[in-house]
Amino acid sequence: GEAFFSMASEIPWIKTSQAKLGAFGFKKPPLKEKLLQKPKLRFIRDLLVSVQKATGFPAGLFTDEVMKASTAAFKEWSKDNKVGFLKRIHACVEAATGRRLNFTAEKAAAGLEPENTNLVLQGLADAAVLTKEGKVTMGPVLKKVGSTG
Repeated sequence: GEAFFSMASEIPWIKTSQAKLGAFGFKKPPLKEKLLQKPKLRFIRDLLVSVQKATGFPAGLFTDEVMKASTAAFKEWSKDNKVGFLKRIHACVEAATGRRLNFTAEKAAAGLEPENTNLVLQGLADAAVLTKEGKVTMGPVLKKVGSTG
């Protein structure tokens, strides 16, 4: 993909996110630098949908209501909804990869520390690869994370 490389960032943590998530070959959402530099919830949810279609990860983590929410619906979310959404993704990625990630959902929900949000997105890609290879299954991961969000 030539188009992919024209989007490639010079910022190392964005470049890593683009390479890892770009490997799944989805078109939406586009892995543009400005979207990864300040990842909004809708963008993160769209990434989840595309990665899940490609690999099966993280199936069952969220209800259909979350996975199909409109932009307008996201605007209605309370701070608690936003933080809870990000905490679940973080917990799921850690459970699947066995790695601890330096990430604070409260800060991410406020648009801070985007490089740490990108660590979670990179972990999402790693967990998705493990799932696709059959090394991780969602049952035990969801058990560690707790009830659906």
